[in-house]
Amino acid sequence: MFWKPVLTSKGKRRQKKRHACFRRYAFQEISSLKHFKSIVFILLCIFAVVYTFCLREAISDQDLSYFDSIVATFVSTLLSIIVGIFLFEYQQTENTKLELKRLQDIVKAESRDIVSILDSGEGMSINLQSGKSMKVMITFVSPLAHEEAGKSGGFDALITENLFHISRKIRMYNMKTEHLLGLLRISANEELLTHAINNVNETKVAVIQDCKQVESQVSKA
Repeated sequence: MFWKPVLTSKGKRRQKKRHACFRRYAFQEISSLKHFKSIVFILLCIFAVVYTFCLREAISDQDLSYFDSIVATFVSTLLSIIVGIFLFEYQQTENTKLELKRLQDIVKAESRDIVSILDSGEGMSINLQSGKSMKVMITFVSPLAHEEAGKSGGFDALITENLFHISRKIRMYNMKTEHLLGLLRISANEELLTHAINNVNETKVAVIQDCKQVESQVSKA
């Protein structure tokens, strides 16, 4: 059995702050590489023009081949650096697209699965002391994909907020369901049961609506 540390709310805020700082640092690194590539390319062009039309004319024929080889080595090295940066940026862009597509797919799949479970029409009928019967869905669902997508930072602020919002609502639904089961175990009075059943049913409707909304927003991202 492995020990898993439990983060407090303060620890979670610190963890999110570290993730945000890391994403900003990575973005700054990529931006600096873009500037470096542009600067190196411009300097390379200027150097090639100056050497070809100015410096090369001042070099004797005896030493020309020697300086040409040095310049060719220097230029090829800089070109290799520029090409390497370009390939790195291209790979980063492709990886970002693939990761976004993966997050979209798992969020849509999880949203559809949750909707299909909660909106299936199935449920159990609870007979109250007064003889009245109320129907409620007793199940537990998990927002793992929604939470992962929200923490990824791959979506805009509105979608990210909605992903965290639906995750909290799903966990609230589970808590209300667990509370209802606890009342059923102790044979609570009708008033408490009615209130708990209505809470579960209302939260279920809200979860279904929010899952459909998030699925639509993520698909268009």
